[in-house]
Amino acid sequence: MRQRLASLAPPPSQESSAATTAATTPVVSPKWGVNGSLSQYYYGGKTQVNTTFLNTPTTANQQSLTSTSQSSLVSTLDLSGRYRDENNDARLILRDTSDKSFIGGATPGTNRLDSAYIDYRNTSYGFSAKVGRQSGVTGGLIGRFDGAILGYDLSPKWRVNVTGGIPTDTLVNSRQNFEGVNVEAQNLWDHWSGDAFFMNQMADGVTDRRAIGGDLRYFDSVRTVYAMMDYDVIFRTLNAATLQGTWQLPDQTSLSVLVDVRKAPELLTDERFSSAKARVKHRDVLNEEIDKRLGGATSAEWVEKLNKAGVPAGPIYKMNEMFDDPQVKHLKMAHPVEHPKLGTIELIGQAINMSRTQFEMKTATPEQGEHTDAVLKEAGYDDKAIASFRQLGVI
Repeated sequence: MRQRLASLAPPPSQESSAATTAATTPVVSPKWGVNGSLSQYYYGGKTQVNTTFLNTPTTANQQSLTSTSQSSLVSTLDLSGRYRDENNDARLILRDTSDKSFIGGATPGTNRLDSAYIDYRNTSYGFSAKVGRQSGVTGGLIGRFDGAILGYDLSPKWRVNVTGGIPTDTLVNSRQNFEGVNVEAQNLWDHWSGDAFFMNQMADGVTDRRAIGGDLRYFDSVRTVYAMMDYDVIFRTLNAATLQGTWQLPDQTSLSVLVDVRKAPELLTDERFSSAKARVKHRDVLNEEIDKRLGGATSAEWVEKLNKAGVPAGPIYKMNEMFDDPQVKHLKMAHPVEHPKLGTIELIGQAINMSRTQFEMKTATPEQGEHTDAVLKEAGYDDKAIASFRQLGVI
């Protein structure tokens, strides 16, 4: 009887394996979540001007003028939703700011959509996608853009991303787009991480920026270091370089360092140039700032840099510089002629050169009245008639 009961019992190894499997693979139920906030602030202000008119040496007429200088309602919406299960993690982000003005005759208001994107990640395959309006943080991305960042985990520490999109904080009447690739490294040598990138940006079909660079980051309980470099391979110049760090001493004293090298770092934080609308409003000031930067190099240097970047550009010549231009010489726009008083001079020829009808400049520009006698003789007047014309002041 014992032998028969023993033969009916399941093998111990199978029971143990099943129990182990059930204990190590718990079922994760899907989770949904939505949170957000809506805030509104009213800003109001009035300006009062007092004016005094002297009617007589001893009396005065005083008037006051009060006007509303500010009356606006600023609304900020911050909304996020999230879905998670054992293989997927998806988020929806929306951030928007609206500024409505109540002053008659003024601009009705503005609206700024900062973020509106979907951020998805598949933990099983290491794939991620971030699509919509977003702001660049690393990988050579600058400012807000409408586009996508697609990523794939090569290994637990290495990841590759491809990017593409259209900048939203762009110049007026300019069509821009960009594409790039970057490689990220996480948790290298315990506390180190970073990335290397390549970025290509076009403006109206012309290369506007072609940069290589990267970020390097270090974090521990008392120290942080961040370094960034952005180099333009077309202009062959450093776009930007940053080094910043902090170190907290045992007595809670913090030491900080910041080194920032850019072409014009102060313009990045100037509210007058923070958007396309603001740049148009302060165009005269912006032109002055641009002139200051252009003064750092000669016209020839700027023309060389712009032409290498594919931007059509040329110098504005003085009269004595025009005929020395290589293109003017190649097109044979200048023709040497003999002048009776000035000797050999160069004059501008025809704008169009034809293969069968060759252009030839035979004489220099005549002096005033030089050909008067010849023209009158061709018209039938003799020397006596021409002399009488001079006597009468006709010629």
